Amino acid sequence: MHSRISIVVVTACSALLGSFGFAQNTTTCLNRSVDLAQSDDYVSAARTALECLSSLPRVDQVKAHKVIGFAFRKLDELPAAWYHLSRHMELSGKDDAVVRDWLRELETLLRSTHVKVTLNCRPSGATVDIQASREEALVTTVECPAAWWFVPGRHTLVFSKAGYADRKFSFEVKEVGDPGIRDISLATIDIDDKTRSFSRWPEWTLVASGIVVAATGAVLHTVSHLRNEDLHDKYWNRANFPNAVEARGMYNAAYDSDVAPLSTSGYVLYAVGGAAVLTGVVTWALRRPPSTGKTSAGWWLMPWHLPQGGGASLTLDW
Repeated sequence: MHSRISIVVVTACSALLGSFGFAQNTTTCLNRSVDLAQSDDYVSAARTALECLSSLPRVDQVKAHKVIGFAFRKLDELPAAWYHLSRHMELSGKDDAVVRDWLRELETLLRSTHVKVTLNCRPSGATVDIQASREEALVTTVECPAAWWFVPGRHTLVFSKAGYADRKFSFEVKEVGDPGIRDISLATIDIDDKTRSFSRWPEWTLVASGIVVAATGAVLHTVSHLRNEDLHDKYWNRANFPNAVEARGMYNAAYDSDVAPLSTSGYVLYAVGGAAVLTGVVTWALRRPPSTGKTSAGWWLMPWHLPQGGGASLTLDW
């Protein structure tokens, strides 16, 4: 008991130290980006904060967005500066007068050269990487829905979300009369039938186990038959048991204790094994490989717990 408590304590301490170390690393990253911005190394400041942005707690993400926005503003990367400063205001939930003035300044400058476009994704939560115009290392990961300022012309972005195929989306931004909204739909990943995992292990397990159980029943039935023969030869021998009534009673008692349990168990195992084999055969006939395309209406009976469903059920496919 003492060793178990020690293990729990050591594990808890390790987890606590690990989380403390992780928090220290992210805080160090944020502080380093602030120091870089104060030393006028805006490229390194933005890059450092962007690298650790997703791993920061929310309270530090608010600060990081301000640092990144400030650095991009100094680098004259106006769309990225506007986005991160807007995220700072959104996440903080407070009115930052300095950031508000920066945003007004940026919007005034952007309206003369850029078009504000809102990116809507179905499903929401898809991400897209948008690179700064001059610095390849400065990439902002935007999560839909989100707004961004684009220069008029042709743009191509790649949207990603777990469980969905990446969507390469090209669109034209008009200098005048642009709708200002782009809707992007992602398709679920369609796994090729050849790569789908489909096995007949449930059917083979049922049939094989049924045969084994039935064979065990046959063995018990054979043993009970042989014991019955021995009892018959013993108690019906008039040389040893001249009293037929007494011999009959002794035979019945021995049969009930030595033969009947084995015989009954054998019949039970016959039934169980036969049911398992029958279930395996029926399941084999009715269970189908998963299909990626549309199928005609049909039904699917599953009398066993299978990877595609629960217990006995009837499923309609359309």
